[in-house]
Amino acid sequence: MVAKLDSDDMLYYRHETSKGRKPIASKKPAKKTEMVKASNKKRQKKKLSEMNVVMYLRKSSEEEEKQFNSTRDQEKKCRAYIESIEASEGVKINIVKKFEEHHSAAHAGERTEFNKMLEGVRAGYYDAILAYHPDRLSRNMLEAGILLDMIRPEKGEDVGILQDLLFPTVAFTNDSGGRLMLAVLFSMATQYSDHLSEVVQRGVDSNFEKGKSTGKPKWGYRRNKVTGYYEPDDNFDLVRDGWDMILSGSSQAAVLDYWRDNGMHYYTVENTNKPSRKVLMRHKNAVSRLFKDPFYYGILTKDGEETDLRQIPEANFEPVVTEEEYNRVQEILDSNHQNHRKVKTEDKAFIPFQGMVICKHCGRKLYGYLNKKRRLVYYGHQNKAAKEDCERLRDKSVTNEIRGNIILDEIYKTLDDLKPTKNDYKRYLKVAKEYTDDKKEEMLQEKRSKLGALSQYKREMNEEMDSYKVLVKDKRTPEAILQSSRDRMGILQKDIQRLENDIAELSAKIDMPESVLLNEQDFLNLLKNAPQQMRKLDFVGKDELLKTIFLNLKIDKQNKVTFLCKPEFSDLFKSSNVTSGGDMWT
Repeated sequence: MVAKLDSDDMLYYRHETSKGRKPIASKKPAKKTEMVKASNKKRQKKKLSEMNVVMYLRKSSEEEEKQFNSTRDQEKKCRAYIESIEASEGVKINIVKKFEEHHSAAHAGERTEFNKMLEGVRAGYYDAILAYHPDRLSRNMLEAGILLDMIRPEKGEDVGILQDLLFPTVAFTNDSGGRLMLAVLFSMATQYSDHLSEVVQRGVDSNFEKGKSTGKPKWGYRRNKVTGYYEPDDNFDLVRDGWDMILSGSSQAAVLDYWRDNGMHYYTVENTNKPSRKVLMRHKNAVSRLFKDPFYYGILTKDGEETDLRQIPEANFEPVVTEEEYNRVQEILDSNHQNHRKVKTEDKAFIPFQGMVICKHCGRKLYGYLNKKRRLVYYGHQNKAAKEDCERLRDKSVTNEIRGNIILDEIYKTLDDLKPTKNDYKRYLKVAKEYTDDKKEEMLQEKRSKLGALSQYKREMNEEMDSYKVLVKDKRTPEAILQSSRDRMGILQKDIQRLENDIAELSAKIDMPESVLLNEQDFLNLLKNAPQQMRKLDFVGKDELLKTIFLNLKIDKQNKVTFLCKPEFSDLFKSSNVTSGGDMWT
């Protein structure tokens, strides 16, 4: 029987038979770091020089762990510690592998490299773990318990499956006293992590109530480093110009062009892990989010909560627009959206994946259109300027038109690889919940936007009703004018009812954000049936299904398609043509 031991080591061996033949190595030469799985005999205690030691390095990129050493520093100190043992005892210690990751250890089951390391210990490949400090291994009691259980000898055994733990910062001996000390250190690390998380969250909540936020930057503003409050920056007037353009009848696309031409930007916050960088206004969705954000008249939103900056004297907040102007813009955007939906609905030739197909070479969206002569859907650059600017089209052998079937075939092929399990659902739920707060904030801003439009519609309804009363009193008013006024009130009433329904639905989702998540059965059904459904659905159904799982897809001049999937589905795809992404801010 031939068995594969380790995906990294690629070592093969043959079990002994009943006739007592010795293990036979495969023709492939074994590396120095390769190990053969232990036999089923009673485990024998090894000397340190006989052990296969694995090094584990962890540096969380999360806020609470900025004070800890980098993985490079940890490795340097671990190797210096091993060298000191070798020098004093005159032995050679075999470090067979190094695992390194950047993730918090506060919650169990979230560290891929840590889990791989434990699998190696269980399989008998590693005898001891070397780490900078016990808190690098665990800050939660579940994984701490697993490690303690591994290092404690089982009944009838001299040693545990994990024979030793080595730390340059802590003197550990594998006996009852040492294991007790280790349990205390793990408990202290867990308590520290929990307490720090509570303190940080209290600070965030307190600052938010005071009108301060650690959320995403706001176009046209910077945070004062001393007070923490928002104040206008060099782009403030550009932002104001954009609102004026919408109020004057310009489109969001025209506003985006204006902001691009004038280099509107903000700077990200500098921290110990990342330097500050300049972010330019580049995408239409960033424009849409800006105009929906009630922050620009004084309402700060976060996790479904609101703070009115206008009511905080020390904030000295300078809004870009008044509440009335904000409401007027929401009405304009809502009206434009309804008109766009009406035209789209009336168009018999629905084109799927609009806005999702992107040219990999120039980054522009490729728009779908129906070639009526060939009765086929194609995607390509929409205007001459985009075609001339695209590197992909500089190759004369490449045409602007990309057949939709090429994209569909790649979608089918990618979805065919899906094999969802219950464990996949657990990962989906964990990642999706991390985005729940962001979704709540987006829903709250969407609700504010609709409330603004609703307020404007109601004001216009009152004005129209007052005007109608005056017209009715005047016996000379033609019936056509009266009918026009009644029609206008009927349209306004429908818009008011629609917005009130939308607001009620958003309110329910904000109160119960888990409603935006799939339950386990729906999750499994969606993904198991996705390949068949994508093939048999009409264009509208294909469009909705793709947008449920993916954010966008890019195509190069060889017509190779790569997909950016939503983060909560990223673990399901093993193919190199699928990467994980998040909601684009810019």
